[in-house]
Amino acid sequence: MKDKQLLSHKLTVRSLVAVVAATLVLLVLPASASAAPQPDGNGGGRIDGNNDGDSIVIDGGSGNGGGGTNGGGSSPIAAAPTLVTVTRYTFACPGNSYLVDPPINLSCEAAVQNCTVNVTDRLYLRWTTSIMSNEAVPPPGGGWSLDGALCLSPAVAEAPAPQPVVTLADFRRLPLPASQAAIQPAGGEALIRMRTNAYVDPVSTGQQTFDITLLGTPVRVRATPASYTWDYGDGSAPVTTTDPGAPYPDLTTWHEYSDPGEVAITLTTSYTGEYSVAGGPWIAIPGTAEVDSPPQPLRLLTSSNRLTG
Repeated sequence: MKDKQLLSHKLTVRSLVAVVAATLVLLVLPASASAAPQPDGNGGGRIDGNNDGDSIVIDGGSGNGGGGTNGGGSSPIAAAPTLVTVTRYTFACPGNSYLVDPPINLSCEAAVQNCTVNVTDRLYLRWTTSIMSNEAVPPPGGGWSLDGALCLSPAVAEAPAPQPVVTLADFRRLPLPASQAAIQPAGGEALIRMRTNAYVDPVSTGQQTFDITLLGTPVRVRATPASYTWDYGDGSAPVTTTDPGAPYPDLTTWHEYSDPGEVAITLTTSYTGEYSVAGGPWIAIPGTAEVDSPPQPLRLLTSSNRLTG
C-alpha cells in the first residue's frame, strides 16, 4: 500500500515539475506590465508584407466579414452582387437623348427659363439604367430609360461620373484573416500567480492586399492590423493594445491568473483599411473591421509542496 501511495505522489510531482519547467522562463524575467489598455489607432502592431494573390469581386451590400485566411488562388471569390441604379442627365430640350452614342445634349431657352427657384439651375432630363454592382456602367445607347425632368445645378448634373467608393460594409465583407494567438507556456496548461504570455504569431500580423471590382472598376484594398483585444476568460476586463506581443524573452503582453480552473483566451484583431481606385491615391476607409480568432483553451493549475515516502 505504501508503495502505491509513493508511486502516485511521484507521478503528481512529475506532472507539476513539467509545468513549472515550462513556466520557469517567465519567472526569471524582469518585472514587466501586462498589456495595458491603449487607444485604438494605426500605431504599432504592423508588420509589412503583401498578399497580392487574392482577387475578389464584391458589391456594396452590408455584412460582417472575418475568419478568412491568406489567399493566393487564381479564382475570384465572388460575393453576391446587388442591383444598383445609375443616373445621367441631358438638357430638357427637344431632340436631346442619352439613347444614342454619343448622346445629344444641347442647351435651349426652355432649359434655362423653366427653373425659377434658383436662377442658376437648369432643367434636365434624367436617364437611368439598372446594373449589378460588379458590372461596368454601360455607355450611352440602348438600355437607358427616360425618368422624368428636374431642375439641377449644372455643377451637379454635368459632374464627372462618381468614382467607386469602398464603404466600411464592403471592407468588412473581405476575407480578412484571423490572427493566430500563441500562448506560453505551451501545452495548454499554466500555473496561477505566474505570468502567462499571450501574443500574436508574427506570421499572422502582416498587411493584407485585395484586388476587387466595383461598378466594373478595378479597386485595390489594403488592410492593416491596428490593434488587438485579449479576453483572458477569467472575468477580467478585456485588454486592447496596439502591441502584438512577442515570445520570450520580449515579454510585453502577459496576464496573471489567480484561480485554478478551465479558461479560454480569445483574441480579436481590428483592421484599418485603405483603397485605391484604378491605381489612384490611397483613400482611408472610416472605421475598423474586427475579426475573432479561435479561442485557446487553457487549464490553470496550482502548485503546492508535498512530502513523499
